[in-house]
Amino acid sequence: MDACKLPIEFKVDELLADLAYVENGTQWLTHPDYTVAKAGDWTAVALVASASLDPKDPNSLRYRGGAGAPTELLGSCPVLARVIASFRTDVHRARLMNLRPGTKISPHRDYGAQRYSLERGFIRVHIPIRTHERVHFLINGNRVPMKAGEAWYTNVCQPHAVENASDVHRVHLVLDMCVNDWVRSMLPAQSLVNLAYGVILRRYERRFLALRFRARDLYGGTRKALGDMGLKKLLRQRQ
Repeated sequence: MDACKLPIEFKVDELLADLAYVENGTQWLTHPDYTVAKAGDWTAVALVASASLDPKDPNSLRYRGGAGAPTELLGSCPVLARVIASFRTDVHRARLMNLRPGTKISPHRDYGAQRYSLERGFIRVHIPIRTHERVHFLINGNRVPMKAGEAWYTNVCQPHAVENASDVHRVHLVLDMCVNDWVRSMLPAQSLVNLAYGVILRRYERRFLALRFRARDLYGGTRKALGDMGLKKLLRQRQ
């Protein structure tokens, strides 16, 4: 399942009121992934964080594992705090994410600690606050028809991209949360195959990825060492 609209909605005018407060007095930070969007096009501010609780610190946007805690900014945003608290599960990270008009986020998958999907027991939910019909959020090339105030589960392990062809700053509240019985109750029931697949992923995927990255680093180090040896040999021959 690439995406699913959850059976809950929030009042857009109230969300926009809190957003106006944030936009009037908060420094937005460039998203730490510079590979899929130009610096400054994709920005964010942390409301719940684990690495740093200072919303001016770029580390506040990163996920370092474990439960999150409210940043000082969330205390001044009662509507957003109420929305986050309405999810009856552990919310490890919450960010407001802005995409400037006329910009895009290139297709990518989330890896490492951010492999979020229902099967993996940790998911990402988008709540559009300010959006436009010319904002296109795509997963596997298919548009996800998110509207302001709605809540959507998105499988970010699948290729996804965003294009803002409008003249507004698109802002979403983005939540990363644990899957529990309450979360499952809002999503379609999983098949036995998907349940078994989830067990395998939760038990073995992180180990497999760790071995894969270790092998990649070893391969890269070996290639560099062999290349250095070859260069030194070539230089000796020329002397």
